[in-house]
Amino acid sequence: RTPARAPGLKKDRQPRLPIRTPILWTEDEVAAFLSCLGISVEVCLRVQQRKLKGVVQLLEMSNSEMRREFGLTTPVERLVVRHALKRLLDADRWENSVRGHKVGDLLSDSVLSKFIVPTEELKLVTKISQGGYGTVYRGVLELAAGRSATCGGSLRRGRSQLV
Repeated sequence: RTPARAPGLKKDRQPRLPIRTPILWTEDEVAAFLSCLGISVEVCLRVQQRKLKGVVQLLEMSNSEMRREFGLTTPVERLVVRHALKRLLDADRWENSVRGHKVGDLLSDSVLSKFIVPTEELKLVTKISQGGYGTVYRGVLELAAGRSATCGGSLRRGRSQLV
């Protein structure tokens, strides 16, 4: 017989690094998260004992499955668990999408790089709004001499341009 291991320890008794993304969480991480939500110890132990294929599997379970498998008897418990896990997944997706976009990527883009306006030629006037694409400003484009030729003649001095 092999002795039981404490959760979070590898076979060689080395601590396991936590998994950052909730999509890849094992039952240990899910149980720890539920414990932080204030879910009972009994439910957390039942989650730890069942093999889960990530948080998504838990979210896809019906109310009766959650009640039967884990002991989440009240609708409030199930609602809290679902909403918290959905929020966590949304935050993880947002973080990954932000981490994937870098300003350097835009500057080295072969198509967009020729349309980048130097900051000396652009004056921000007012803030229009802020949303999912960041802050949007109304600005004035003041082309330097000879700039219209470098842009293929598409920008003309003294005219309104949509940038």
